[in-house]
Amino acid sequence: MCDITEKLKAGRPRKYFCKEDFDITKLKNFNNMKALFLDKNCNVSEYGKSDKFLLAQKDYSLVNNEIDFIRKNYSYAKIIYISSINIPDFKGELFVINNVKNLQNFLKTKSFNCAYLISYDFEKVEKTLTKPLLQYSLF
Repeated sequence: MCDITEKLKAGRPRKYFCKEDFDITKLKNFNNMKALFLDKNCNVSEYGKSDKFLLAQKDYSLVNNEIDFIRKNYSYAKIIYISSINIPDFKGELFVINNVKNLQNFLKTKSFNCAYLISYDFEKVEKTLTKPLLQYSLF
């Protein structure tokens, strides 16, 4: 039996996941169930530095499984569900926010620990909620 820790440290493709070559370094591009932590103003904050986070899922075929996982593993948390489209058969309260630009103002009005976003692109949400750096000028 091989030591998976050593393979992870090496960062090279190895045959240990699904018995196929797998490059662990490419996981940084994997956005499913990737959390964005938010500060009190709903700007992106450093990973793990807040009790508020959001998850975004663009692929609707994964939504039900991810929601089941969240409900099971984060039952203690206040979870809100937000979609960019209306989902008539959604079980629970669903907020519909059509434009990602309106998301931050909406989040500021809600009390939550986890916001699960349906039909949203993770990278667009991250870009929208990232506080722009102030640029100072001498002129």
